[in-house]
Amino acid sequence: MIRWFGVVLSFWIWLPAALAAAPDEPFAQETVKRLIYKDLDIAAVQDALVDSQGRLHLLTDNALLLFTGDSPRKVDDTIGLPVSPGMKMTVAPGRDNVFGFAGPEGLYLYASGGKAVLMPAELGPVYAIVASARGDVWVGCENGLFVWKRGSQKPQRIEAVQGPVSALAWNESQGLAAGTPYALYRFDGSVWRHTFIPGQIDASVTALAFDEGGRLWIGNRDCINIQNPDQTFERVSGLHGLPYNRITCLTSGSGNTVWIGTEKGAIRWRDGRWNYYYGPRWHPGERVLRIALDENHVTWLVTDEGLAQLTFEVWSLKRKAAHYESLTRPRHDRHGLVADCALREFGNLESFFLKDNDNDGLWTSIYLGALCFQYAVTKDPEVKQKAWRHYEAMEMLERITGIPGFIARSYVIKGEEHSKGGEWHPTPDGEWTWKGDTSSDEMVGHLFVYPLVYDLLAETPEEKERIKGLVSRIMNYVVDNGYYLLDLDGKPTLWGVWAPEKLNHDPEWTVERGLNSLQMLSFLLAAHHVTGEPKFLDCFNDLVENHGYADNAINQKIELPSENNHSDDELAFLPYYILFRYLDTVKDETVKAKLRLSLDRAWKIEEPEKSSLWNVIYGSSGAKEFGLEDALWTLREWPLELIDWPAPNSHRLDIRIHPDLTRAGRKQSVAVLPPDERRVMRWNGNPFELDGGGGHGEDDPGAWLLPYWMAVYHGFIEYQP
Repeated sequence: MIRWFGVVLSFWIWLPAALAAAPDEPFAQETVKRLIYKDLDIAAVQDALVDSQGRLHLLTDNALLLFTGDSPRKVDDTIGLPVSPGMKMTVAPGRDNVFGFAGPEGLYLYASGGKAVLMPAELGPVYAIVASARGDVWVGCENGLFVWKRGSQKPQRIEAVQGPVSALAWNESQGLAAGTPYALYRFDGSVWRHTFIPGQIDASVTALAFDEGGRLWIGNRDCINIQNPDQTFERVSGLHGLPYNRITCLTSGSGNTVWIGTEKGAIRWRDGRWNYYYGPRWHPGERVLRIALDENHVTWLVTDEGLAQLTFEVWSLKRKAAHYESLTRPRHDRHGLVADCALREFGNLESFFLKDNDNDGLWTSIYLGALCFQYAVTKDPEVKQKAWRHYEAMEMLERITGIPGFIARSYVIKGEEHSKGGEWHPTPDGEWTWKGDTSSDEMVGHLFVYPLVYDLLAETPEEKERIKGLVSRIMNYVVDNGYYLLDLDGKPTLWGVWAPEKLNHDPEWTVERGLNSLQMLSFLLAAHHVTGEPKFLDCFNDLVENHGYADNAINQKIELPSENNHSDDELAFLPYYILFRYLDTVKDETVKAKLRLSLDRAWKIEEPEKSSLWNVIYGSSGAKEFGLEDALWTLREWPLELIDWPAPNSHRLDIRIHPDLTRAGRKQSVAVLPPDERRVMRWNGNPFELDGGGGHGEDDPGAWLLPYWMAVYHGFIEYQP
């Protein structure tokens, strides 16, 4: 693997001093292109291959199609090939574009620039064809196994092989393998051997392929069986990492890679690691009929509804950050507020439209936080200009209500439709409409990002005073109203409650007791840091000393399955970051120890999620072991497309089901799947949930950008200017 090392930019960082930055190592990033052709009867495709020039060839039951880029053209008439049902094709290894086409009437050979030449034989329907390096062509068909030796016009029928031959594979060192419904046959160049089915092989052979190590992969309806070069067998099932069975095809590639087609998607095995490509994120349709590879890391999937071209490119996290950043302005910036967008047509980004979101303030704060860290690292004036636009949009969430310190959930301009439900209020001039009943989610977002804007973005006295004033108004409004967030009607909003009499004495607030105590302590330290007002530190000390808020916070994470709310994890870890950023303000070591105990416990529970955000926040607190490798894994495995594609996984064989259902009553896994194998979600989602997605929305990229730039800022990931 390529590595590069460079000098990390010199800038102020809050960072455990002994930690070295992890290099931004290159990794393989999948890009995908899904292709559906109205004029192509995809169900009629009989075979597919890629020639030495990287061009895809599709053989249907009535045509041979050659693809130049994404465009197919019919070439069977040009080369004189009479295409018919029951044909297969191959290309000779090491011989530039020498093709073999086998059909019921015999074998056609074709070399570039010439015409197809028939060598007749009564084969019946053909199921498999393979060419050896020396130029022999083997054909498996309804009538058995035939071979055309190089230079021979007549085939030899292999009497040792009984029954219709469903699959073939050839390897220079291992020879030929042939599969039938009843047996596997192996030929080493002199002796034929066979293994009856069932036994070492679970069921009738549906596909065969040799990997680079000479191991024979045997596909069937139940599993993969592998025969090693020493003739020993292995059984590979879900227990060994195979995501699904019902094998339809097998193809081997460079780098000790094997591709597996199934009735539900495609599987890639590479040196012991499994990847599963299933659902509309990766390909049209369900069933993978054929898989074709080229030498430039491009994989073609032929499915029952179309084609998919997967390209494996060398990327870095820095490049991935630039990719996500490019998505924001076109489809996720509404008056400076950043959130998801909706799609009128399934999966079609061109059909997007912007809409308000209950958590416009929270999602914008996450994106703005990423920009603050990015600016601290790069000092790029364009980043600051962009960040300031989003800060002003959040600032307006307070100004638009007409109540100093009270923040709105969202707003729309005159003539813009807003979502149904909730409390919407027009401004006095009628130019805007804003949404009330603001939740603790929004307060978490605002009080997470404003200290970052103050520390990392604001540089002039005027900029800093502007933020001071905003934070002072918001926090004085909450504190002066007894730790309640009062709505337009003077009553507390549904979730805007941090008051001791509720958290400590009202059973209805038992679940929120620890979380909301933690939040308020974080809010107060943030406000004290930004404004310098002693009042907020006094309130912090009062809540700790007289109301037990530090004790409450120790067990803020609820593990009861029916109350295990992953949204609350986000509403805890963002405050944790701010709390530990300014914890030196607290002089009582006992209080500090309780808050450390709270974070240590919470992260230990969350560690299996492999969350890049939770892990980086934990690392920023001074923890020596904080799952940096897991954080890097999540950042690298995050899908490039943020469309809310359906991602079904409950059918998989490789998943261990958790005995507890989610709080919504759905199945979940014990271990998290890679992010690009599950539905797109922010940090408020449950990464163990198996199924989800609808295809009618696209998330904004803030959930990825925040942990990346936070990690770079803290020196956890190396950054090259």
